[in-house]
Order: sequence, then structure tokens, then C-alpha cells
Amino acid sequence: MKLTPKQYDRLLQYRIAVDDMIKGNFDLLLNPDTDDPVGKLGNSLIELGRKLKTQSQYIETITQLVEKINAGFTTSDILNHIFESFRPYIPYDRIGFSRINEENQTVTALWCRSYSDNVKLDVGYEARLANSTLQDIITTGQPRILNDLEEYLAKNPSSKSTRLIIEEGMRSSLTCPLIVEKKPIGFLFFSSCKPLTYANTHTELFMQLAGIISVTIEKAILYERLMELNELKNKFLGMTVHDLRNPIAIIKGFLDLLLLQDNSDYYTKVFDHIRGQADKMLSLIGDLLDITAIEAGKINIQKKQENIIDVVNDSVKTNRLISMGKNIEIQVDLPLDLPDVYIDKARIYQVMDNLISNAVKFSESGTVITIKVYLKDKSVCVSVSDQGQGIPQSDLPKLFQPFSRIGVRPTGGEKSTGLGLAIVKKIIDLHNGSIEVESQPGIGTMVTFCLPALKM
Repeated sequence: MKLTPKQYDRLLQYRIAVDDMIKGNFDLLLNPDTDDPVGKLGNSLIELGRKLKTQSQYIETITQLVEKINAGFTTSDILNHIFESFRPYIPYDRIGFSRINEENQTVTALWCRSYSDNVKLDVGYEARLANSTLQDIITTGQPRILNDLEEYLAKNPSSKSTRLIIEEGMRSSLTCPLIVEKKPIGFLFFSSCKPLTYANTHTELFMQLAGIISVTIEKAILYERLMELNELKNKFLGMTVHDLRNPIAIIKGFLDLLLLQDNSDYYTKVFDHIRGQADKMLSLIGDLLDITAIEAGKINIQKKQENIIDVVNDSVKTNRLISMGKNIEIQVDLPLDLPDVYIDKARIYQVMDNLISNAVKFSESGTVITIKVYLKDKSVCVSVSDQGQGIPQSDLPKLFQPFSRIGVRPTGGEKSTGLGLAIVKKIIDLHNGSIEVESQPGIGTMVTFCLPALKM
């Protein structure tokens, strides 16, 4: 076939269009103009571009879904994303999700969303699975299409769920099984206000998605259950710790009273030892209460405009007495002028107290601890450096984990709950700040936290 100059020009345009599609641009600005073979080729390219664009959007939708899986989103987040994103691929006016309860063999509606304001089949609806049509869907593992719900209800008048969905205005449905590792976990119900909505192409599309959707929802359900158990654990731990605090405080009070009445050296040493252990237990209980409150999101943070220098000076004054007992010097480098910070003063004092006491705890006699306060990139930063043992690089990731244990031990036999730095990290996070650790074995450790500065 000999090409005319016009046909040749169109072929050049088609080649450019193909290059655009390779680059991901599927909106082709072509005008085939004629019905000759070259024109038909142009029409085919336009149709290919439409299909590739739809496929590209579909892949992007799935990618976003997978991202939500990895981000640990809740079941509602996942299902809302499906509702808002899948309509170009599967038509619907309503989507419902029901979970199979293995213990009593029922199906319970856990989520639904509809464009209709007249929701009748709502969350909490429950039906038996045994000997139902849903059981047949589980057995085959294949979606079921009902394109005339009114006709189906006429043949199955006892189907309460069908009657309710019709009352919502739905006229056709696509029921899809959710199966994870050959184990059925529930159903997705796509419903449309129009009859004859669904075709085999929709079931084929769902079957392509089935594995991802099923795993996504199962993971979200397990994640939510884990959060519930974690909250229950926090409540239990909080109650237990509260119950322990009062009797220990009473024991400590009686010990103080006995010390006032008996001044003999022997009993004084015994009572001092018992009181020291009671103090450690109260310290542990305080840390446990803090970490459980933080994890439960119930920590009381009351921020005000403060000068960080005041917090640093107060903490240094308290810890200097302890450092002098180990012959450790604390040096402070404070600038004359710094912007204020918006903080809970008591909580940031808790941070400073923990960092300085840790530096003292892990430093040898005759060394120096240096505290610097400075402005960096619109943040007020505080660093606490010691000349202690240093921390191996392999242990650094463990520092801010609750109850973590590292290879370095206190130089004076001091005890540690393993919660201090975890609490410090949580407090700094609640102040929108940052904290980092630099350390070299045999040289020392520097911990630096930064808080957003207010305008000067």
C-alpha cells in the first residue's frame, strides 16, 4: 500500500503518540479523520490509550491501597478508600462489609457506606451462615451476581437482608467472598440502584483484587484487635501500679517514723537500706505510670511560654549534689539571650533530670559532664555530654525502647528501670521536638534534644 503525504504525516503523529504512551501520557490528541487503514490504526491507538489510562489508574488505586495496608490503617479507613476509589472499575451505590464469626457461624455487618440516606441494612445486622446462600458463595469461592433483587426476593421471601436492601433502593448486587489462605473471613457487598448492573467482567476484576482486599481487611482487623488488647494492658497495668503505690508509700512513711525514734547505728543502716529500696520501687512505679499514660494518650501536658535556661539551671542544681558524691564535675554553657519555648516545664525538667542523672550514672569519678544550650535552625537545643564508657553502635537503636537493656552498666552500681529514655522520647515527641544520641565506646555519649523556638 502506497501512502499519501497526508497518511505519512499521520503515521508520524501516531509514532509520537506511541512515544507519549511509553512515557505514561495516555491522553492522545489524535484525529484519525478517515476510515482508511491508517485512520483505523489511529482509532485503535486512541482506544488503546483509553484502556492503558484506565489500567494505570487502577494500578495507582491498588498501590494506594497497599500503602494503607503498610501504614496500618483501620478497617474503616481501608473500606472508605475502596468506596471512594473503586467506582470507575466496579459500579455501586452502596458497599457493605460483613465478618464471619466462626464460633457461632454467623455473619455480622461491621461496616457500610451508601449514597442513599435511607440505610436499612446497617452495622450490627446478623444472620446465620449455615444453609444460607452465603454459605454457597463460600463453598464455591466465586462472587454472586443478582441483577434483579425484587425478583430474587419474590422467590426467597424469607430473605430479610434482601428485603432491607431493596427498601434502601438497591436493585442489583454483587456479593464477593473474602478469603485469606483458604479461610473465609467475610463478604463485600456491592449494590446498585439500577437493575442489570453487574456482569462477569466485574467478578473477574474483583477476583484480581480479592487477595489484596482480603489480606488488607484481615490485617486491619488484627491491628485493631491488637490496639484493643494494648489498651486493656495499659488499663490493667495502670490499676496495678496505682494499687502498689499506696502501700509502698505507707511502708516508707513508717520507716521514716522509726528512724526518728531509734538512733542506733545498726537500725539506722537497716532502715536506710529498706527506705532506699522503697524509693526505688516508688521511682519504678512513677515511671510505669508515665509510660502507660503516654502509650494510652492520656499524659497531661500543659504548655506555657517558658525560658529553657530556668529548667536547665534547676535540674543542674538538683543533680550536682549527686555528681559531687561521685567526684564528677558538671559544666554548663548557657548563652545570654535565647528565645522562649512553648513547653510543659515540669515535663521538660523530667527530661533534663533523666539525661543528667544518666550521664552521672554511667560516668567514672574525675570526669566532666558538659551541658550546652544553643539556637539551631529556629529550635532551642540542649545537649548533655559525658566522658563515660560510651555506647556500642549496635545498642543505640534500643535506647528509646521501654525496658531495653544495653551492654553498658552504671559505674556506681546504680539501678535503672529501663523506662527513662523511652519516657524522655515520648515527652519530646509530644512537644514536636527531636532527640538524638551520639556515642563512641571509651570516649563518651552526647544526647541532644531540640524544641521549636518561639519568635524572638
